[in-house]
Amino acid sequence: MPENNQNYQIIIGEKARQDVQDVVDWYESQKSDLGIDFFLYFEDKIKVLETNPKLYPTYFDYFRRFLLKKYPYAIYYLIDEVNFNIEIIALFHSSRNTESIHKRLSNS
Repeated sequence: MPENNQNYQIIIGEKARQDVQDVVDWYESQKSDLGIDFFLYFEDKIKVLETNPKLYPTYFDYFRRFLLKKYPYAIYYLIDEVNFNIEIIALFHSSRNTESIHKRLSNS
């Protein structure tokens, strides 16, 4: 466990980066600056993971799920206790079919 003043490092996987970009683009197409608002909210929420990655429950195998309250999305991530990393694997809309989520996570 990291010391009290040590945070985990956030790593956003390539597919998760594309997920975030797709969501930002979609919100931006709906209303100017809404995509930016989403991105800033997303960045703020992943900072919570840096200091307390076990705050959110295990969802599937070793993956954890962080449900965003302001937007209908969930962040799926893994914790690397050895290297103190948190890898964000995916960002999914909360109404998405669980089978497609499990398939994507299984292939990560």
